[in-house]
Amino acid sequence: MMQWRPAWAVLKKELRDGRRDRRAKVSALLLPLLGPLLFYSITTHTVDLANDDTPLKVAVVGGEQAPNLVDSLRRAGLDVFPAPDDYEQQVHSGDLDVVLRLPDDFAADFSQGKPARLDVICDDSNSRGKSAVQHLTATLNSYSDFLGTRRLYAHGVSPELSHPLQIVHNDLSTPEERAGSLFGIIPLFLLLTAFLGGMYVATDSTAGERERGPLVSLLLNPVSPGSILAGKWAATVIAGSVAIIVSVAGFGFVSEHANLQAAGLRASLGTPQLVTLVGIMVPLVMFTSALQLLISLYARTN
Repeated sequence: MMQWRPAWAVLKKELRDGRRDRRAKVSALLLPLLGPLLFYSITTHTVDLANDDTPLKVAVVGGEQAPNLVDSLRRAGLDVFPAPDDYEQQVHSGDLDVVLRLPDDFAADFSQGKPARLDVICDDSNSRGKSAVQHLTATLNSYSDFLGTRRLYAHGVSPELSHPLQIVHNDLSTPEERAGSLFGIIPLFLLLTAFLGGMYVATDSTAGERERGPLVSLLLNPVSPGSILAGKWAATVIAGSVAIIVSVAGFGFVSEHANLQAAGLRASLGTPQLVTLVGIMVPLVMFTSALQLLISLYARTN
């Protein structure tokens, strides 16, 4: 039968050892903050992208062949300038996001009504360059549609004949629902915290003490093994619960101070939601603590 007084003594002993152990404090206090810090960086990046009004810089090769195209790009808000001689090397190094190159036969093909080729020079391994390519491509497609409409009018053909379908994108999602996709990563971090928060306390109080010797001395006392195990399990649960509380508080702080409204998102983790998250995760911490103790008790080292 389990004796509560010895279990309480073991619990206080494990908490005292954990409070003195730097690695136990790191696993319970610092590791749970990695999730909120990463979540803060993601939300900040999302808001910065939504508020970024810096004009896209596009280097152009052979722009003198199509001055109207260059003017159209400038009217669309793009910063157009002549490309340097080593533009391919600068694109590869990341100094230039995208380069628009007009081949030598561009003017001849365009004047003859043939499809004129445009080369978009980019580096797909550059994440910033991908958004620049998408922006430039959308602008070029708009200009191409404008020219095609004018040519059809010049031949007495209605442009509507070439567009039998009109596709309109209707987004029914609310700002809260769009924020939900961003907040969906929080449960993943909480699951990791539930497993990592008390892991060091569980391993050190079982396998670690067995190798150092204190566990054998503890078992020699006239105390049931169940009481000893209950005290160690309670200490592991407390360490894991502290980690969960620290992590949930970090997510609440980030969601409160992140300017999500600027990105068209609206969500907040208030006190009721934070308490609910802690209440959901604590039973999982109790299970993971028992599992970690079981594994650590039978762990062997060479």
